[in-house]
Amino acid sequence: MPSIIQRQGSSGSAIISNDKSSIEIAASSLYASRLPTFESDDMTSWEATVFASQAAYKEAKMNPEDINFAELHDAFTPVELMSYEDLGFCKKGKGKDMIRKGITNINGKLPVNASGGLKA
Repeated sequence: MPSIIQRQGSSGSAIISNDKSSIEIAASSLYASRLPTFESDDMTSWEATVFASQAAYKEAKMNPEDINFAELHDAFTPVELMSYEDLGFCKKGKGKDMIRKGITNINGKLPVNASGGLKA
């Protein structure tokens, strides 16, 4: 089951199970940006997320459409929406529609932050 775990500034994941499994990390990519968001050309996107996701998709031979759940950094309300767009889950400006249509709900087509998110 492909997934993306993305954190701005740091990353990590834990897979916990009592059962033996054949989990494979299909790709890993890291890009960093030193420019504060308010100094960037586009305050609604993080280039590092765009570049890292594109590199990871290429390495894994996958596309955003192949992802079936995601855990995203959501310290601030707009960050989750920006991540939907930067990770290629939707076109620019359409992140809100993913929420309104229930796509990101736990039983939606692409559940996001099923853990409850950063503040849970």
